[in-house]
Amino acid sequence: MRMLFLIPTFSNRILNSHAKVRNYFEQLKTRDKLSVTLHEKFVNVQKITETIYALSGIYCWRYAVDDELLSFKARFSYVLDLSLTSPIIHHHSSQIPRML
Repeated sequence: MRMLFLIPTFSNRILNSHAKVRNYFEQLKTRDKLSVTLHEKFVNVQKITETIYALSGIYCWRYAVDDELLSFKARFSYVLDLSLTSPIIHHHSSQIPRML
């Protein structure tokens, strides 16, 4: 079985099993008015082999807390193997710090 490795945007833990990843997204989807927007002009796609790609870029997560819509810009990277049923083999996402 191949190793899954996810470093998520809203957690300080590395998720290295399908159960941990599932739990993370199940918790995240409970956020009120959850959405994510991809900043397409900042997406970089690199072909590694015929089936393996590296993607990186910026997206913006939004969700409401106490009826206030908050936004969190984040940078991301993925490594995908499109020959696999579950193609994400590595993912990292981190919030972009707000400027002072």
